[in-house]
Amino acid sequence: MSATLEDRSSRSAADPGPAIVRAMRRPGARVGAAGLLLLLAAIVVSLAWAPDAFRQIHSGHALSPPSLQSISARDEVGGAVAEAEVSASVQVEERRAAPARQTYEVCGTAAGRAQFLRSLERSPVMGSVSMTARPGSGCASLVLEASSLRFPFGSDDLGRDVLSRTLMGIGISLTVGLSAALIAISLGLVCGMVAGFFRGWLDFALMRVVDVVYSLPLLFIVILLAAMFGGSIAMTILVLGLLDWPDTARIIRGRTIALMEENYVVAAVTLGVARRRILVRHIMPNVLQLAFVQLTVAVPKLIILETSLSFLGFGVREPYTSIGLLILQGTGNIEGAPWQVLFPVLFLIASLLALEAVSDSLRDETDLRP
Repeated sequence: MSATLEDRSSRSAADPGPAIVRAMRRPGARVGAAGLLLLLAAIVVSLAWAPDAFRQIHSGHALSPPSLQSISARDEVGGAVAEAEVSASVQVEERRAAPARQTYEVCGTAAGRAQFLRSLERSPVMGSVSMTARPGSGCASLVLEASSLRFPFGSDDLGRDVLSRTLMGIGISLTVGLSAALIAISLGLVCGMVAGFFRGWLDFALMRVVDVVYSLPLLFIVILLAAMFGGSIAMTILVLGLLDWPDTARIIRGRTIALMEENYVVAAVTLGVARRRILVRHIMPNVLQLAFVQLTVAVPKLIILETSLSFLGFGVREPYTSIGLLILQGTGNIEGAPWQVLFPVLFLIASLLALEAVSDSLRDETDLRP
């Protein structure tokens, strides 16, 4: 008889896998998922190709308008050579300057010349670097060619590439939103299941905690905590996750109470099946799907909240960046350089629309509306 009840339970329990597959067959979900995959691929390629591009400063190309044409970094070569000269403690003298390449004489110890060469090779403004030592003289001939820079989304007031900064910013915003949502959903899932399953004084106590957290002004508390403990990425994730779980807790509690009144659960209780087995076998498979749907709802909301915090100066801070921080930095030049705000906003809207399309399709397919 127990096996029969378990079979009924497993058949009636919602299966997240097929529900996701069915949801992905919807045109809206496909478009949203494809957009998210393309965005993630662009972020990964950008970080793999030039992991520090979003923070590199090209002072000679500040506020460059969006363009697909390449720009020579020749005017920045001198600054890179001077910086490497100081760090390596060598003497550098320019011998010949041409439009395509520049020639220098570098004098100093062998170790100093090697360090000087490594510094130049790491510089983003260098296209090619070659140095030929002259035996017995303590000097070497250096030939440099400047790299070509492209700013398809333009540059900001410090000469940083807006495209790489936008990709890094949306990547951090997505990471913060997803991580905080996982924390919030996990807390809400445990709290809601425990409250709905055991009821009594435990249910009363947990729901009073939920009421207290609900009564707190979320944005004000997050700003206060960020001001007290700093605006690091980890702190932003933790604060958002710890303050956004009450919604999930109430939804999961209601679903658990409804499941406890189902015939197969009542029969299992009557037959003396262990409470732990009932919770794991009959209740958890059903509420996990609802928790997953709630996760897809929470991520866009937390991304918007993180963007708001960063825009107010209490979220992600330099040397990293996020969409809210990019919008904040671009508002000062919005009349002369509107691309600093336009492209981050477009990426944010596209990401939220893609997430919402996937979320709506999943909720429609499972018929679960949290």
